[in-house]
Amino acid sequence: MEPDGERDHRAHKQAVSSEWRSVLLTAVLDRPRLLTLLDQGVVAAASFATTLIVGRVCGKEELGLYLVALTLLGLVMEFQEVLIWLPYTYFHPRLPASEAASYTGSALLQQVAFSLLALPFLGLAAYVLARRGAPPGLAAIPATLLATGLGIYFLEFCRRMYFAHLETGKALGVDLLASGLRIAGLILLAWLGSLSASRALWVFSLAGGVVGLVWLAEYRRSLTFSLQVTREVMERHWSFGKWLLGGSQAYNLSNYAFPWFLAALGDLQGVGVLAACQTVVSLVNPVIVGSRNFLLPQAARVFSSRKASEMRHFVLVNTLLLGAVVGSVCLLIIVGGDRLLQVFFGPQFAGHGLLLGLLAVQGWVGALPLAADCGIWALGRPDVTAKIYLARLLATLSAGLLLVSWAGLMGAALAMLVNSSLVLILQFWCYLRLASAR
Repeated sequence: MEPDGERDHRAHKQAVSSEWRSVLLTAVLDRPRLLTLLDQGVVAAASFATTLIVGRVCGKEELGLYLVALTLLGLVMEFQEVLIWLPYTYFHPRLPASEAASYTGSALLQQVAFSLLALPFLGLAAYVLARRGAPPGLAAIPATLLATGLGIYFLEFCRRMYFAHLETGKALGVDLLASGLRIAGLILLAWLGSLSASRALWVFSLAGGVVGLVWLAEYRRSLTFSLQVTREVMERHWSFGKWLLGGSQAYNLSNYAFPWFLAALGDLQGVGVLAACQTVVSLVNPVIVGSRNFLLPQAARVFSSRKASEMRHFVLVNTLLLGAVVGSVCLLIIVGGDRLLQVFFGPQFAGHGLLLGLLAVQGWVGALPLAADCGIWALGRPDVTAKIYLARLLATLSAGLLLVSWAGLMGAALAMLVNSSLVLILQFWCYLRLASAR
């Protein structure tokens, strides 16, 4: 007969296991989370379809011009993200309801101001390219963005506002609207034989303008404007966002370094193989980006309560869930990635299964600290994340360069895995120290 102590211990273990299964199942089936992931899938599908249409209809040169335009848009929007959208997501749930209208109005004024501030730089880029004899299409891209950028920036602003307010269903709605208008416009121009990179940007901008009108129509009664409040909000956002800006730049530089290392060693084919493998691994990105869009506003609300148990629960559950989902996708990439590589890029890219496997593991390790990173951010310490990414950049410029010099393409993949492992350890160590001090 089983002793009472052992029976009680087994019953306790079963109860704990059942509780965790219930918690994870509830998190998986959480409606806002599912809507956020679906929204990111819509955005990723629209982006892929746009690239495919422009590339197939217009050819390599116009597709190249379109991608150059996207890099310029991304540069402008990165500043807007760290100085407007992320600080707004952090501070909004901490404000009394009486200040919400003026705070949202201030964010809108900042959005308009930052969008207008980008115009002189785009104009200067267009002037320099024209004077230096750049191809006419390339010189025209910054000039086109002078007119189209405002609508594209405002589309992203509206999305971020909905996410900050946890209105994920509305965010999905406007993204479906914008994506539908965008793809329909591109197909119409292709049918008329008038599609080009510049006109694709116009379609993108007009879709953003329609979404902007929808957002303004909904929020027009919930906005108040004050230059004094806007000035105070800008100072608060700069104090918070300067660390986010520094961290994002260090993070991006450490990512961009490896193709440049390989190119400096004369391995341009290796750069191409790395880009192709990263494209396959990026199939998991909608899950990661969608989870980030969901977790940031959730973390801001959970951590504003200052309850240690809720903070621990938030980070633990979301780390386990994200690790399981991303790990499953990465496992599929490891198993069938070499075949996907050949389907996407042709038989000349066969034989890189080991490289693809290393990059898939790196992608999984890189996703694990996302919840802890959101926790550090929600605790009001973006400076900690910035310092972690600076350490990552230093590791890239030292150990990363040595590994690439020693083992070429495989060395680059190993260095990326080492970098992600370093960030994983530092993120959780710093989060645990900060959380225990609350």
